[in-house]
Amino acid sequence: MRVIGLGATGAGRRNVALSFALAMMLSLGFGQIASSRDVTLNAKQMHALASRELMAGRPQNALPLAEALVAAHPDDFGAQLLLSYAARDLARFDQAEAAARRAWDLAANGEQKSSAARTIAQALSSRGARTRAQFWLRRAAQVAQTPQSKAVAIRDFRYVRARNPWSVNFDIGVSPSSNVNGGSNADTIWIYGFPFALSGDAQRLSGTEFHASVNVERTIAETKGHLTRLGFNLGGRTYRLSEDALSKAPTARGSDYAFWALEAYLSNRWKSTASPGEWDLRATAGHNEYGGAALSNYLQFNGGRRFDFEGARSLRIGASIETQWRLDSAANSAELGSVSLDYRQRIAAGIWSLGVVAGQVNSDAVMIDHDRVGVSLGFEFSKPILGTELSLSAGYEARKYGVMPFDTFDRHDHRTTIGLSAVLSEQSYMGFAPEVGLTYTRNRSNSTLYDSTDFGVSLRLRSTF
Repeated sequence: MRVIGLGATGAGRRNVALSFALAMMLSLGFGQIASSRDVTLNAKQMHALASRELMAGRPQNALPLAEALVAAHPDDFGAQLLLSYAARDLARFDQAEAAARRAWDLAANGEQKSSAARTIAQALSSRGARTRAQFWLRRAAQVAQTPQSKAVAIRDFRYVRARNPWSVNFDIGVSPSSNVNGGSNADTIWIYGFPFALSGDAQRLSGTEFHASVNVERTIAETKGHLTRLGFNLGGRTYRLSEDALSKAPTARGSDYAFWALEAYLSNRWKSTASPGEWDLRATAGHNEYGGAALSNYLQFNGGRRFDFEGARSLRIGASIETQWRLDSAANSAELGSVSLDYRQRIAAGIWSLGVVAGQVNSDAVMIDHDRVGVSLGFEFSKPILGTELSLSAGYEARKYGVMPFDTFDRHDHRTTIGLSAVLSEQSYMGFAPEVGLTYTRNRSNSTLYDSTDFGVSLRLRSTF
């Protein structure tokens, strides 16, 4: 038997013929040449045979066919994809990635680009480079031209993410605010019946918040019912004061209110054997700074039990304890504890949630020591409204302090918060969409210094899958 592959001349044609002949003999099970007949196949037939070999689970036969096609037609998009598939199945990952990247360069439209990007991701994921694979799957979703191919890219992304021991998440945004310093609404307070003017930096100052954070996690142990992860958080915020704020407090700077924190934590989750749901436990050690100076070191333990019920309902019971060692003043150190209930239920229109929390902060500093109780409500719409994914939130918290300096009564705060979040999913790029948030916070306090209002607008990026 003599097999001729079309599309090459001279030495190239001889190499193609030899590669293809070897593949044909292997795929047909020939141990020796059984006939002297010439068999001539064109590129389309070679492509079809290589595809059948791959689908039949014989990449060792498909690979030389694909190599022959690529040698004859190096600018053939489909041949490069075939070569990548076959090489990947044979654990030849460098070759698989190189062929897929060549296909990406050759792609003539968005759908071909999407296919090539998914193929690059498959090669990377198979070699264990799942974080890079996730990047290429985001690109695949971005360039896809049909809902079906985009859905495939998102499905593959979630599959790879679930198997990636590394997880990296970031948050970056900007938030104009009417009260960046938590200052009082008043410009005058009364002490023992006499009025005293508040300094500008004790009053409400408007400005713009800039915030950024990154979270990195690594799975260090995983079984069917148990997951242990080690993680790190780095994040913070700084401000730019408005002209109005600077007129009130000429010596103030936005960096005076900057806050940064670094955390390391170990988390455990394991499924309950008694009823549907899971347990979770997390230990966190952290350090933070305020206004450019060290503020505190802290150690926190929190955990809980989630119960899953029929009808897409869940209830989590949680508890938290924390010790703060203040570095600005030892008297400000504190012990914190809280218990919480969180209920979630999915209905046709979306997901609504209810949260209840009660906590206590014990400190020698009267401005820190307090008791608190709070309740929150939330709703996430299941379908976009006018091209946006909407969610609503509302919360109320009551705090009871002791007697503040220059007061003759216990301080009581009643804080109300209302929020609206809109994710502009139709404006996404590589799975990241702008999120616009509106937040109104009103803290009503019987101590004038702590009576405050804040209205803020935030703009940040959010992953849509």
